[in-house]
Amino acid sequence: SLTTYYYLLCKAVTGAAGLQGADTLAAPLAHLSRDELLKATEQLIYMQAAVTFSSGFLTGLGGFITMPIAVPTALAAAYIIRFRLCLAIALLAHHDMLSPRTITAVFLSVFTDDPNRILKFKMPSDQELSTFPSDLEHAAEGEADHGENTSSQSNLSQQQQQQQ
Repeated sequence: SLTTYYYLLCKAVTGAAGLQGADTLAAPLAHLSRDELLKATEQLIYMQAAVTFSSGFLTGLGGFITMPIAVPTALAAAYIIRFRLCLAIALLAHHDMLSPRTITAVFLSVFTDDPNRILKFKMPSDQELSTFPSDLEHAAEGEADHGENTSSQSNLSQQQQQQQ
């Protein structure tokens, strides 16, 4: 259901077991020039593909006995990694990762296999997005209250302000 995907998206924003949040993933690349950033983004995509492959491989080691647990776990990990990658790229392009427009683009990027559909997609207006769940914002605030990502968010914000 959509609630499950929003939960996975929250984990991509704040980080999950063994995975950094999207802002932490993007932070080391924020200072790069545009040309360097394009190359680094391509390398980031390949690196995240390798992470997805290795997590799928590791969850499949249990064989048929662990399959009822391993398959949903592997799917959840793959979605978290994809969401995290898309959000990190959005951050590097100076977009607010919690804005409804960015989240819509992330969902579209993750769930479609046709790049032309993404390019032709007309973003919904702010009024159409007014019903957007605020769960992501609350989750991000809740994780920040626990001190898990506060420093990386502030570091990324400072780096983006320095570039401008």
